[in-house]
Amino acid sequence: MAPISHVVDRCGRCSGRHEFHLVVEMSGQQVLTFAGPADDSADAGPAGQDWDVEFRCPETGKLFTDRVVLSTRPGARVLSVRSEPAGSAARPDWREAEVGEWIKSSAGTGRDFCRTMIGAGTAALPLYFAVLKLLGLESAHGGWRAATLGPPVLFLAATVVFVVALRPALRPIDVATVEAVREHRLRTMNRAITGGLVLFGMAMAHSLVLFLVLLWR
Repeated sequence: MAPISHVVDRCGRCSGRHEFHLVVEMSGQQVLTFAGPADDSADAGPAGQDWDVEFRCPETGKLFTDRVVLSTRPGARVLSVRSEPAGSAARPDWREAEVGEWIKSSAGTGRDFCRTMIGAGTAALPLYFAVLKLLGLESAHGGWRAATLGPPVLFLAATVVFVVALRPALRPIDVATVEAVREHRLRTMNRAITGGLVLFGMAMAHSLVLFLVLLWR
């Protein structure tokens, strides 16, 4: 996370007032993305954690300790805190850029996956019927012919579910609600993706069994 400004009103060495930057490393502060799960407790409000931090007095160069209260979200845990002089340049953390990129591209990742599966579902239909014809569908009768209808229905159902996952939702949004709206949208998309994959997997399994039966009968 970005450095936090902190003012020590009374220095333990020179009794003066100094300004510092706190560099805090935390765990458990997750944002819902398609790169990983989110902590369900993240909807709750911030909580405080006390931390004893070592500071170096700018006047004497000697160390002293001061207690700092850090605001964190429930489920987050402070791993380390270090202080830097207010005028020093903070070292960039590549992890922050990586998390930011995942957050920014997460919805696009889900949409791209849905488009890929829509293409796979529509392409599977003509391929399925071509393989059936190759295996002698014309000679299948009764129950076997009826059984051949299962996979295309499942492929179509899976495709429809992936299309529904891409459906845009019209709703008001502002800075205060954007996090909740984004999380709701990603969770809805994830449920649809899971359902579509189950249907697609069932269609593939049904097709494989049917092809084997027609091949060996």
